[in-house]
Amino acid sequence: MFIRKIKRSNDKISIQIVATQRDKATGKVKQKVLENIGTYSTSDEIEAGLTKAKFNIKLREIEQKGLFLSYSDNEIEGKKDSSDSDIGDTFNVKISDLGLEQTRIQGVKDIFGQVYDDMGFCELIDCGRKSEEFNDILKSSVLSRIHTPVSKRKLSELILNMQSEFIPVHKMYRMLDRLSESEEQIKAKICRSTLDLFDNKIDVAFFDVTTLYFESLKQDELKDFGFSKDCKFKEVQVVLALITTTGGVPLGYELFEGNKNEGKTFISSINKFRKMHNLSNMFIVADRAMFSKENLMFLDSIGVSFVVAAKLKGLNKKKQAEILEGKKAFLSKEGDVNKFTMEFDNDGYRLVVSYSSERAKKDAKDRARLVDRLKKYEKDGIIRLKDLIKNNGTKKFLKIDKNNKDIATVNLDKINKESEWDGLHGVVTNNKESTSEDLLSRYKGLWQIEEAFRINKNDLKMRPIFHWKPRRVRAHILFCYIAYAVASNAKFRLNKIGLGLSFNKIREELSNIQLSIVRDSASGKRFAIPKVLNDTQKRLYKVFGVKYFDQAIALD
Repeated sequence: MFIRKIKRSNDKISIQIVATQRDKATGKVKQKVLENIGTYSTSDEIEAGLTKAKFNIKLREIEQKGLFLSYSDNEIEGKKDSSDSDIGDTFNVKISDLGLEQTRIQGVKDIFGQVYDDMGFCELIDCGRKSEEFNDILKSSVLSRIHTPVSKRKLSELILNMQSEFIPVHKMYRMLDRLSESEEQIKAKICRSTLDLFDNKIDVAFFDVTTLYFESLKQDELKDFGFSKDCKFKEVQVVLALITTTGGVPLGYELFEGNKNEGKTFISSINKFRKMHNLSNMFIVADRAMFSKENLMFLDSIGVSFVVAAKLKGLNKKKQAEILEGKKAFLSKEGDVNKFTMEFDNDGYRLVVSYSSERAKKDAKDRARLVDRLKKYEKDGIIRLKDLIKNNGTKKFLKIDKNNKDIATVNLDKINKESEWDGLHGVVTNNKESTSEDLLSRYKGLWQIEEAFRINKNDLKMRPIFHWKPRRVRAHILFCYIAYAVASNAKFRLNKIGLGLSFNKIREELSNIQLSIVRDSASGKRFAIPKVLNDTQKRLYKVFGVKYFDQAIALD
């Protein structure tokens, strides 16, 4: 590594840290800019920039070569420790003279950076001679997003504090534009990395849909008003369809207009996923929003097994009566009946209906809470509709007055009929071999994609979205998706060896691994002192094969 000074047209001097590297593909030697220190005008500013560049080169050498020298409590006090005399130089300083100058987040960069490289993400952007620069910006941005999800402007500041690397905001936006150009190739790359994680043997894929809102009311070809799953009905949104496998590891996603019915996203998403993976030996699991004749016939036609939640109360009356009669027969048996399953034919598909007493209690409790809320608005047996929250759940148990559409009464018949379905849940499948228990077990795994949405939307702050142009919106979602792919890959690998940690716990442990730069006020020398790792942090480094140097080094 060396320092390069470039004279600009305005007589200012730009300072860079540059490394000479050999291109693996061509074998040619070329120079790569590792870091832009800054642009300076006066001689004092230039001297300060050169000092900072030398300091950052030393830090990079620490990370790359592990040039830490051992230290002990005696050495830090300036006393000689004979037990360590063969290790290296001692630090002749006093603790009272030491001051903290800088702190760098080391753990996130080390571990998630290694996962990023393991997944082959170092060359996601292919745009000619600028590819290397934009790929470096992407990696720094993704790691910083995992650590602290903030706006792109704030992210630029965070990278500077976290990695001592300055990336102008305009370059980050240019990187996003290049990223959007490679959207399909990157999604395919992430799918392949997931398949590699499972040795190409994926037997179940979970499909679900969510919405991502904007702090805006402006519509375009992508942003539109629709049913919001975040209850943001006054803002425009987009619809995100996600496919994951066990552990929430992503297989693919598709983005749709904000007013798109979630059931209508299914066929398009599955068709695109088919281009990347053979679905013949895989179960597709989805919730009841995908329960339509069109969707089920489509999966059947392409030879894919599915387990989809059934809309029991939407079935024909004969089938409903058959289900309720079956429930009554089971509950009339002697002894406590807490769980049972029933199976029916439904248009040639297997309909598996399960009953749980715990679910029945929850259903009754939820209904009672809704009825109690309705009765709070009741006066003399009448409820004015304008006083209620306007959604179908609130009006579910009301009987609208035929002569006055503005008033209603609580409908006891609807309440009683609803109670007959307490504790029941059904799934429909075209698979003939699996047992009812196995089918229900597969469906229960759908919670993992719900967790994937939570991490994306809350922990990685995929929404609200503050970009306006459709191209930038797509780039932002792809950028967050890459960050989630790295996070879920790391989480899955840890779960596989029995170290079951949540994403937030992993991030917390790694964020606490910091490299402290301290300065000795007496001599002016600076020292890099790493954190002493706890047992969990040591295991994280060991699992991902990253070497951690728990010793200190003099920088000057």
